[in-house]
Amino acid sequence: MSERKRRTNGPDLLRVPPQNQDAECCLIGAIILGAGALDDVADIVTADKFYSNTLRKMYVACQYIYQHRGAIDAVTLANELMRRGDFDAISGPAHIAKVIESVPHSAHAKYYAGLIDDAWKRREIIDVAGELATDAYDSTTDVTEMVEAAEQRIFRISSSQLRESGTRVSETIPEVIETIRRRMIGEISTGLKTHFIDFDEHTTGLKPAELIILAARPSMGKTALVCNLANSIAKARKHVLFFSLEQSKSELTERLISINAEINSHDLRSGALPAWQYDQIEATGHNIKEYDLVIDDTPSRSIGQLTAISRRIHRKSPLDLIIIDYLQLIEPASRNSPREQQVADITRRLKGLAKELAVPVIALAQLNRGVESRDDKRPRLSDLRESGAIEQDADMVIFLHRPDAYEEGDRPGQAELIIAKHRSGPTGLIRLVWRKELMRFDDYSTVANLDYSGNL
Repeated sequence: MSERKRRTNGPDLLRVPPQNQDAECCLIGAIILGAGALDDVADIVTADKFYSNTLRKMYVACQYIYQHRGAIDAVTLANELMRRGDFDAISGPAHIAKVIESVPHSAHAKYYAGLIDDAWKRREIIDVAGELATDAYDSTTDVTEMVEAAEQRIFRISSSQLRESGTRVSETIPEVIETIRRRMIGEISTGLKTHFIDFDEHTTGLKPAELIILAARPSMGKTALVCNLANSIAKARKHVLFFSLEQSKSELTERLISINAEINSHDLRSGALPAWQYDQIEATGHNIKEYDLVIDDTPSRSIGQLTAISRRIHRKSPLDLIIIDYLQLIEPASRNSPREQQVADITRRLKGLAKELAVPVIALAQLNRGVESRDDKRPRLSDLRESGAIEQDADMVIFLHRPDAYEEGDRPGQAELIIAKHRSGPTGLIRLVWRKELMRFDDYSTVANLDYSGNL
């Protein structure tokens, strides 16, 4: 197809964009007749969804009056429009009277709001399609950025759904009591089990909508630990999404093979293995192929990309856990903002993602060097880089600490999970066994068989 034909094959630019000014007029009339209508439509319609500039000005004025505890009627609306300098622009009292006459009562406010929202969505979709077409013809436009920007707008449109903005506690009580009953008889668990027995008993598992920060100094085994978590949870037929911003999917898959086959990870990388172990590796690989585990190893993912990909995968097949390795490698939405503000935005959006999808999100994080200058090497909340924002948004902050990383003979092969913050439960310390040659963590209950070199 020629360029000329492609350019003229799009939507007719002379067509009037989707709109429903009758619904906009009726909504303003309903608000004037009953100010409570604003409460019914506040989570459906915002001022930018109005097509008519005149009616948009009236809606903004009504919002202002209501927010300042004023009564909304023809007189107060006219006064507020005059204060804003918009009275003449809307043709004065005649237009206000027309709006009031357009609707018999305020009972249908939500219906009018739904019509306005529908027309706005259609206009937004047309705008996105038009921008994509324009950008696609421009060879200087970065395709990845173009797609990401379009996807963000589409998600904004799709997430703007008509919904109730609250539930009476009387409606939630029966459901909550039934959930407690089922927990008591063991029919359901309170959270996603990690299969680390002591940790699961202490925390009752990873809860939906939680943001969990797992932090440590470099080379402590953060990635190894979340590989163990991903392996255990995926093996239990749960759906796991693993964003690896540092290591490749091949490296992570090798770790999974080492963990499951119990084969020295260094020997796997070097190939120094006896021939008979190949069958063991192949069988292990066959088992791992059955996992519902998705690994995204694209480096320099932005926070927008992470959230968009998570939503997209979750829509196709609901996720049980999201892992991000690691927080400081996520590209911020704004590169020009101060670093603390960038991290605050990232953690806030990760918490929002966990809540939106009702899925626990584990984000790894680096600690600053302060821990190494103290006699007591156990990490503290103040050791988190940009700790204010991370600590504030996290539901749980866990530090991974290995004493033998600082002093070779200090409890070799032992590791500690320090729960420094736990919004819905106790803090504390959980001991694990670190089997470095397998890049594997095990429950501390196996410590009875641990020799001084850290091997089982």
